[in-house]
Amino acid sequence: MTADGGRIVTALWAPVGANPWFALPRAAAATVLGADRADYARAFGRLGSPEEATAVHRAAGLADVHAATLRQTLDVEDAAGLWAWMVGENGHVRRLDAALSVSERAAVLEELHRLVAGHRTDDGSLRLSRAMTLVTATV
Repeated sequence: MTADGGRIVTALWAPVGANPWFALPRAAAATVLGADRADYARAFGRLGSPEEATAVHRAAGLADVHAATLRQTLDVEDAAGLWAWMVGENGHVRRLDAALSVSERAAVLEELHRLVAGHRTDDGSLRLSRAMTLVTATV
């Protein structure tokens, strides 16, 4: 429990649109496998905009609420590298990948390759944005 006047910090994923590293693999899976099979992590980024996060914290009775978006990039070689990274880092994607047939995985990777085209760097690798919203408040 935090004492009155104490500070809290909340970290939330920013909205899906600010996180193509997450959104694009999920979109590729949904296109190939259907929305039901790619229906994971629906809450990802739901309260992630600074405005929404601030409003929720104020509605909870917290004071001196401030929110900021923190940004970084994920650099991977290609679509297959992104998928492999997601399988290693995300339990939802790991479970989905384990259930894919060889042809389904190939089709997902082909779709992901198409979707990431706008995130290529000059050397052909991928640079994908990652964003979180950090909220500080007083109890």
